[in-house]
Amino acid sequence: MTGWKRVRGTAWLKETSSTVLQQSLRHLDSAFSRFFKGSAKYPRRKSKHRSKDSATYVRTGFRRVEDPNRPGTASATLAKQTAPLDIRWSRALPPGQLPVKLNVTRDRAGRFFLSVLVEEAIVPLPTMFVRGSREPKAVGLDLGLATLVTMDDGRWGKAPAPPPPGEVREAARRPPA
Repeated sequence: MTGWKRVRGTAWLKETSSTVLQQSLRHLDSAFSRFFKGSAKYPRRKSKHRSKDSATYVRTGFRRVEDPNRPGTASATLAKQTAPLDIRWSRALPPGQLPVKLNVTRDRAGRFFLSVLVEEAIVPLPTMFVRGSREPKAVGLDLGLATLVTMDDGRWGKAPAPPPPGEVREAARRPPA
């Protein structure tokens, strides 16, 4: 990549953060890996009509500063950017969690959207035991179409029936309450 940045025809790559370029190469590598495994079709180029502009920043490609007045919200400064982004958060991040990855997308109207990936530690549930013994109790679940859930002991839960089409149309016509 550094070689491409030195060539006159691709010198514009210097203006872009190297973390974004590396991440796009990783995306391309994984697309070709899936193709050669036979689990996906040949990767297609991005099209003006088919995709949004997007850039992925990993931990080293952005800086996040917590807002002390509003816990869970912060400003983010992306690599090769001088001023932080003015972000309107839809929800606060889990307290004490740091973002792992930021994905910045731009739609056709020119609006920017930021999606944040955080690692969250999941606390395991306490072990349950069969009554009167020290044998651990566990249940295996299988989600399906005919039955919503089938448990390993043979019990099953029925999938809810969809509402009749007439009710759906009437509900759509009703003004919101």
